[in-house]
Amino acid sequence: MAIWQFDMFLVGEENTLPLPKDDGWELPQLLAASTLNAQRTLVASMGNPWLMMEGWIVFGNEVGTRVDLLFDSDKVEILIRLDASATERELNAVCSFVGELNGRLFDPATRTLLQPDRTTLASALATSRAAAFSQSPRSYLSGQSRG
Repeated sequence: MAIWQFDMFLVGEENTLPLPKDDGWELPQLLAASTLNAQRTLVASMGNPWLMMEGWIVFGNEVGTRVDLLFDSDKVEILIRLDASATERELNAVCSFVGELNGRLFDPATRTLLQPDRTTLASALATSRAAAFSQSPRSYLSGQSRG
């Protein structure tokens, strides 16, 4: 993840929250087949997916806003990475995708669940580390160096 990107995880309506691990998060999994129709929403707004590696497809731009689907047998984990300069179209696409899956978004930085609506998502993005960096990279980095 680039410092100007804001990561969230998709949590299905019947999933538990992601659990912290030593090297990141244990993400909830959805049935892969249940995401097929919702993927059409992403294709319509973000274009065709590209293959990051076997079992891992990405909709969107690697250094911009993107939706990652990591497949494991018949299950899938979904990571949503918003660029700090995400467009209204990208926010709407993410909200539509998550809504079609009856899901919510988990913000690992605040450990909170977010409803998939544009206002909530835009507010979370505006207060994120990604936005702080994008607004003033020098100030952000000098604040980080002070610990």
